[in-house]
Amino acid sequence: MTEWLIPVGPMYVRKHSPVRIGDGDRTVIIDLGPQRYRTIASLRLPYLEARFTFLGLWTQERQKFMARFERYFQRGGG
Repeated sequence: MTEWLIPVGPMYVRKHSPVRIGDGDRTVIIDLGPQRYRTIASLRLPYLEARFTFLGLWTQERQKFMARFERYFQRGGG
């Protein structure tokens, strides 16, 4: 299982956890934790802890999924 911190903002609403994505024997389960905040000086950044469970996927398929997931959830930064 891999853990990731996902930045979230006011436009995101979590309705169900865990989230299941898959077809038949190949499934990705994303379990989201409670919304938390990181504080840097006067800046307060919301985030969620996410746990990924992969069922029936090969290592290369897991890596491809995570690369695409990270690309779509990446925020502008340096």
